[in-house]
Amino acid sequence: MNTSRQQALVLFVAGLSAIAAGTAYLGTVDGSGLWLRTVVAAGVLTAILAILWFNLDANHPVGQPDAPFTGLGPGNTVSVLRGLILALLAGLIPPFANGAWPQARAAAALLVVVFMLLDLMDGWLARRTNRASLLGERLDIETDSAGLFVVSLLGALWHLLPPWYLGVALLRPLFVAGQTLRVRNGLTNHPWPASDSRRRAAAWQSILMVGCVWPGTDRQLIELGAWIVALLVAAGFGRDWLWMTGTWTADGTFNQRWQWARYVVRSWLPVSLRPLTVLGGVTMLAEPVVPLEGLPAQALAAVVGVSLPAVLTGVGLRTGSAVLVCATGLLSIWLPFNVSMALAVGGGMLLFVEGCHRYVLRVPWLKTDAPPVNPRPRRIARQ
Repeated sequence: MNTSRQQALVLFVAGLSAIAAGTAYLGTVDGSGLWLRTVVAAGVLTAILAILWFNLDANHPVGQPDAPFTGLGPGNTVSVLRGLILALLAGLIPPFANGAWPQARAAAALLVVVFMLLDLMDGWLARRTNRASLLGERLDIETDSAGLFVVSLLGALWHLLPPWYLGVALLRPLFVAGQTLRVRNGLTNHPWPASDSRRRAAAWQSILMVGCVWPGTDRQLIELGAWIVALLVAAGFGRDWLWMTGTWTADGTFNQRWQWARYVVRSWLPVSLRPLTVLGGVTMLAEPVVPLEGLPAQALAAVVGVSLPAVLTGVGLRTGSAVLVCATGLLSIWLPFNVSMALAVGGGMLLFVEGCHRYVLRVPWLKTDAPPVNPRPRRIARQ
């Protein structure tokens, strides 16, 4: 047995031990359905480790199958840790007694946040240590898909997400099944180009997943976000399907028009959102529905105030937007989630994902973290 398989077995045993400890703690809070929670959590962890186990032959540099890596590496280890967190989340799916509801939702929010943060680390660690592999790519994709389904199911059963959103979690399996059917019928699956739109859609999904379990989030706001994210994800899969079937081509008129519309939206939408986001933050702090009480709330309000200049000027835009969103979310513990908070959080999230490259204050000794604009596409000649 090689080192990678030995490490996989060690991680499996450690994960089962963590699940046993977690369910033992839940037994002190709410003993209902304890065995069912254990079985569900262990099943999810086993599925993630099975994906790892049966793809260990792909643990080699891309394009170099004759030079396998020794051991799993830090990136794959973090992906397995995400699988363990996902298993603990799945253990929260069976219903709780009413008295344990606040603790369960707080635990779910914490686990989802850690799950999403680790998603940013596994690929970075693999590239940083020169351990990028097809195994890591597969494990990351399958863990993301499983995470989307588990959190969607958790949100639907807890009445935090509309039940129909589970269909969004099934779009990727249906897409893969469609690819397989086309191959079996002798049809050609054309490659589709790389697109940062997929990463943006995934980022919006992650934000929605965190928001749906976050204590105090307004359900109507989550339902609106679910519709927006569902449309974005469905449009992305529909675009990829058209590319795969050959209906959408790079030289086609439709693609040229699409690139031009995308250029205009990405150029001007973030610019318009920056003052609106700041307006939401200022209104939230100036006229709170409930007066702020306690040092933590006052400190968070001060953090929100400090982040607003970064959003308005564009200097440190993504950092300022992330701070604004996190501080406003924590402020929702003390203040009811109102329109001003929704504007600050929604605008901040969009600016964090999209960035802004127009009308940014230039400071010589500071680098703006706004991404460069895509090349301006040529206009379509009128026929």
